[in-house]
Amino acid sequence: MTNLGYTHDHGIDLLLLASDNPVAVQVKRRSRPDAVEGVSTIREFLGAAQLAGYNQVLFVTSAPKYSRPAQKAAEDAVEKGLMSAFQLMDGIELTAILPDCGSRPAWEVGLERPRMLGGGKKPFSLPITLE
Repeated sequence: MTNLGYTHDHGIDLLLLASDNPVAVQVKRRSRPDAVEGVSTIREFLGAAQLAGYNQVLFVTSAPKYSRPAQKAAEDAVEKGLMSAFQLMDGIELTAILPDCGSRPAWEVGLERPRMLGGGKKPFSLPITLE
């Protein structure tokens, strides 16, 4: 994994390098618990990934859900051959793969064991099929 998340990162926060075909990752933190990830951020990420030459992408948000147009845009990108994989992970799915941290923030616990999540019992894996 390569962290690219900084100012002027061209819309790509991370690269997952688990195969010869890297996965571009965009991560969004939403402060409102009722936030819905909209289609504009999905389209923007799609364009950024295409311009950078990636064809597998993962969009992660802390929002509990994606709008239907956002879901459709990701589906259309694959159906039209613009991407070979476009995975959406919402806040509920994200929370499910994070360890039980008690009262501590999950990111703090994750920093202590960056290669193991889920309470340190299993390796971290993403729900995306890599080519």
